[in-house]
This record gives sequence, C-alpha cells and structure tokens, in this order.
Amino acid sequence: MKNSFYIHLFILILPFICFSQSIKNIDFVAPFQDSLAAVKKDNQWGFIDTKGDLVIKFRDDLTVSSFEEGDYPAFSENRCQFTEEIEGIKYFGFIDKSGKTVIKPQFLNTSNFKNKMATVIKVNTDTIGYNNILGKPVVKHDYFEVLINTEGKILAYLTQKPKRIVLSAEFVKNSPKITSKLLNSNLVAIWNEDKSWDINEVVYID
Repeated sequence: MKNSFYIHLFILILPFICFSQSIKNIDFVAPFQDSLAAVKKDNQWGFIDTKGDLVIKFRDDLTVSSFEEGDYPAFSENRCQFTEEIEGIKYFGFIDKSGKTVIKPQFLNTSNFKNKMATVIKVNTDTIGYNNILGKPVVKHDYFEVLINTEGKILAYLTQKPKRIVLSAEFVKNSPKITSKLLNSNLVAIWNEDKSWDINEVVYID
C-alpha cells in the first residue's frame, strides 16, 4: 500500500516536475547564439538556455541587433549589449550570461563582440576653462571609435581624428553611427564624410 501511494503521488507531481520551466505567451523566439536564445514578451527581452530555462529574466534595457531572422538581442563572446539612460542620453554597456554588468554603460554606441573584440564610441571630456559666473568648469566633448576587449580595456584607436559632440539630450537624440569596419585584426576601413573608404593599419596600444 505504501509503495502504491508513492507511485500515485509521483504520477501526480510528474507533470509539474517536467514542465516547471515552461514559458508561456512568448511573442518572439530568436535562434540560439552563444548557447542562449533571446525571447520576447510584452516588449521585454530575456534569454533561455538549451534546456529551455529562463536564465536571464525579462528586462527592457537589452539592445537589439539586426539579423536575417529579425531584430533581437544576442550574446557573442559571453557578452550582450544593454543601455542605460543618463541625463537623457543613451549609453551602452555589456552584461555576461548571468545578467551581471561586466562593462558599465559608458559608450555612445557599440558593436557586438567578434574574436573577443568590439568597436565602441568612446567619449573624451577635456576642461578648457572655468566659468566664474556659474562657478563650474567649461568642458568640451569629443569621441573616437576604439577597439575594446571583453573586459572593456581599450586595445586600439580606430579613428585618429576626434569628432566634436555637444553632450546633452537636446543634441544627442540618436546614437552616433559607427563608421569603422574591422576587416581583420590588422586592418580597418573608415567611412569618410566625402563618402569614400580609407583603409588603415590597426595600431594597438602597448
């Protein structure tokens, strides 16, 4: 009798054991990339693993990229882009597969990682004077396109000339476009304002 009771109890709870990780009412399911697949629900994105477990809960700050199957966030080299709005400006950073921030939001745009490198737009801030009336420094901002590793360390400057930018929400309504294209680990193509490409050697920082 006791064995029969446990058998019946197991049969009753079996469906809950097998389907406890079932995810319902998903709007979009992306292909697996880097062992995780993005899933969309109510304008938020999360990630499932190959067992179907939701390993990164639904959130609204993940950055979507364009693929043949559609637009969705994706992991590459154990990194996924996300954004944070600071004073009305969108900054990009990266999380790992646990959802932990590993590169804090600090860039105006980013590419996905490939061969453990990503192209990002990095802002530089220089103090050029002091406003006695307002009682604060006068600063100017410019940016470069740089190559970083998966820890956020700068490996090389892809663009050599800084581009000026007014760092306020009024002027930065859209993220600046990345104009460089890494051809291989040694060469980069830069799109110029005259609508032509320059091909330069990548000079890595020692």
